[in-house]
Amino acid sequence: MRGGNITKGIGELTPEVWRAMMVATDFIGENKQALERAITKANDRLADTGIFLAEIIDSSRIVELDESGEPLEPDDDVYRWKYAWKEVEPADPTPTDTHGGLDDVRYAFVDVADGFKSTVDDDDFVHYALNTIEAGNKDGKSGPGVVYTGLDSQGFSNLRPRPIGKAYSGVDGDGDELTMVDVAVIVPMFYMFDPSGAVRYFFSATNVIDGLWCSNSSGQG
Repeated sequence: MRGGNITKGIGELTPEVWRAMMVATDFIGENKQALERAITKANDRLADTGIFLAEIIDSSRIVELDESGEPLEPDDDVYRWKYAWKEVEPADPTPTDTHGGLDDVRYAFVDVADGFKSTVDDDDFVHYALNTIEAGNKDGKSGPGVVYTGLDSQGFSNLRPRPIGKAYSGVDGDGDELTMVDVAVIVPMFYMFDPSGAVRYFFSATNVIDGLWCSNSSGQG
């Protein structure tokens, strides 16, 4: 398929650029069927996956930034997070001897090979997801229908929304909360195209209202 070589260029079309173009042309010609299959598979994959299962693997509190781009103290009126995630699928359910027990394989999920994920390189939040329930987490209210600031006068000022997939391991003898631990939460994940054409990811899960105010040092509420 190569169109031959040239010894003299025309403007930016130098002999070196021409040779690179011919190499690319040869590659496309030799791999046309494989490339067509890959494109078809990618299109089918995107078209068929408006919804899939995902495991929430991390969260980061959404806060206002100051003029220099540094995060401000979290606002007690707004509890929202962005979430890191990875695509999963149900594990093989055929070991029926586990059914009904704590290790019931019907509740087991495994990573999808080459599946969707929020992580790019070392950043888990490049394709972060938002929790639609948290759209209502503002003005002292929580999306499920709780005015948590109204609890303050009743002596429950410590009760606030928690991020999905995070929990404290308990309290010590002084009543202080212990270590924040991860909980493997599986959610139906949706993708949608916003008006700009960008793909965005959403899920819906109810925030627990619990515990003490915690630091924003790691970006988590």
